[in-house]
Amino acid sequence: MKTPPKKDGYICVGVITAAHGIKGEVKIKPFTDDPFALTDYGMPVDFNGADVPFEDLRIGPKGMIIGVLENITDRNAAEKAKGTALYIPIEDLPEPEEGEAYYGELIGMAVIMEDGSDFGKVRDLYDTGANAVLVVRPTKEVREDQKDVLLPYIDDVVIAVSRSDKEIIVSEDAKQFVDLA
Repeated sequence: MKTPPKKDGYICVGVITAAHGIKGEVKIKPFTDDPFALTDYGMPVDFNGADVPFEDLRIGPKGMIIGVLENITDRNAAEKAKGTALYIPIEDLPEPEEGEAYYGELIGMAVIMEDGSDFGKVRDLYDTGANAVLVVRPTKEVREDQKDVLLPYIDDVVIAVSRSDKEIIVSEDAKQFVDLA
């Protein structure tokens, strides 16, 4: 699945991936710890800021959520919603704990080695199920051809995250992933 576009001041909490059935239901891939938290922080909006009102949510197969969108009553209308990213204003979400950040905030952060040298910049990320993986565009000093480096978001690699400085501090272990791409 392609990463949803970043929307300033918002966090993407899920994406409508497909129509479900013939009565206008949709499948939603949640990006929240609790799949039902999609509506806990207010009405989700799409990238353009339009409300995306749900009438009902239930658990579906493979960790997906099945939802009923207001005013959608048939499969054809539901299919038009495919690919819609669902956003919540970041100020409506609980403050992450010290050293943590929302996944959506990590994109664009600088990646710094623990010795202070630049490693690169987070271009994207995805979740493998076991852990998140940062897609990092390295500096030329790290990798001459600047091909993306995939860094696992695990404690052995990611030492700290600073939301205020927009930096991710990584250990020397990050270097072992440079030549794997």
